[in-house]
Amino acid sequence: MTIQDFKAKWRAVALKESAASQEHFIDLCRALGMQTPAEADSAGAFYTFERGVAKSGGGKGFADVWYRSHFAWEYKGRHANLNAASRPSTARSGPPTAGRKTLRRPTTRRSCGACWR
Repeated sequence: MTIQDFKAKWRAVALKESAASQEHFIDLCRALGMQTPAEADSAGAFYTFERGVAKSGGGKGFADVWYRSHFAWEYKGRHANLNAASRPSTARSGPPTAGRKTLRRPTTRRSCGACWR
């Protein structure tokens, strides 16, 4: 899949986050020439979808995509509050957060997302 193919496919998609996020991420991996979580880690020990995590504000949640010591990726639907996923992190590296039209990478190591361990 090329970047142009990726953009053309996802431009018109109206699926909800839960229905589209994994396919979107897999397509992104393909477009960038990267391994998908299952290709890189068939056991899901260090790179997987829907990883249970502890939140820095307390409680538990899930990272849509989790890659140990690299990132935790959180999808948000078009009208969801992307800033809600941007609270200070106690993780070693802050995760990027992704909306369908927005991708942010924090500028500091502890500036974004829930605590992804």
